[in-house]
Amino acid sequence: MPIKWSATKVSEAMDEVEAQVSLADQFIAEAKAKVEAAKKIPKLPQYMEHRFQWLVDLYGPCRYPSFLYYPGNFAQRAALARTL
Repeated sequence: MPIKWSATKVSEAMDEVEAQVSLADQFIAEAKAKVEAAKKIPKLPQYMEHRFQWLVDLYGPCRYPSFLYYPGNFAQRAALARTL
């Protein structure tokens, strides 16, 4: 069965997306450093520390999720994604 989509176009689109995402790396690294500094504030309530960490966890993994390339069913890939 012939492939009906262009592998070249998909590759080019992926390159463009990865280039755009890589622009955020410096900002994410700076945010992580600021979170670590904020977590050292004396007598910081634990719920605030969790909030800071949540922000880093939410925006931190800035790379395209490589788990999408692993074989297996959706549940296995989703379980792997939660560990990233």
